[in-house]
Amino acid sequence: MQYTSPAKAIALATVVLAATANAALPSAPIETFWNGDTTNAPTYKRLCVGTSACGAINPSFGFPAALSGVGTAVRYITTEFEVSLQGSYNFFSASTNWDNYTFLYRSSFNPASPFVNLVTGNDDLTGINIGGTGPFMNTNNFSGFTAVLDAGTAYVMVTAGFQNPDYGQFVNSISGPAAVNILSAVPEPGTDAMLALGLAGLGLYARRVKSRRA
Repeated sequence: MQYTSPAKAIALATVVLAATANAALPSAPIETFWNGDTTNAPTYKRLCVGTSACGAINPSFGFPAALSGVGTAVRYITTEFEVSLQGSYNFFSASTNWDNYTFLYRSSFNPASPFVNLVTGNDDLTGINIGGTGPFMNTNNFSGFTAVLDAGTAYVMVTAGFQNPDYGQFVNSISGPAAVNILSAVPEPGTDAMLALGLAGLGLYARRVKSRRA
C-alpha cells in the first residue's frame, strides 16, 4: 500500500519542513512514507558500504563495498518502486531501538548476490544524535542517502539490520520531484506517532545536509 503524505502526515511535515526551510532538499519535495517490521522477515548476508570499515575502495562502485563480517544473517524487507520523473531523491529510514542499514538497488535485488545492481547504501547518519533512550533517539536508528533516479526504472530499497539481532519496526520515506509508485512491498500505513518521529528525524537529516554543504 502506498502511503503518500496523508492528511495528518502533511500537517506534521509542514512543521518539520518549516523548521528546515532552505535545506538542501528539492524546492517542493513530494514525500512518500511507509512503515514495516522486519521481526519475522527472511535473512541474508548484507554488504558493508561506504565507510573505511568496509575496506578499500571498490572499483566497481567507486566507494567501499564488501560482505559484512557482523551482519551475516540480518533480517530484511524489500520495497520495489519507480518514479515518473528523473531527478535527485532523498531516502530516509528510522528504526525503533535497533540499528538499521539501508540499501538501494537498480532493477532487482537478489539476497544471494548482494553486489549485483547495487547503487548505494548507508548505516548511520553521522552527525545526528538527539540523545535519550526512546525510539528513534540515537544516530544508530537513522539511515539515509541521496540518489539520482531514472523515470520508469524499477528500484528496490532494502531495509535491514546492522547485526543479526537488529530487527523491528521502522518508518521509511523517499522525497523528490515526483511521488514514488510502490510496485511490490509489505508496507503498512503508519501510526501518527511513528510518522511524527520519522518526520522529526527527516528534519534533522535535512539540517545536517544543509550544514555539511554550507
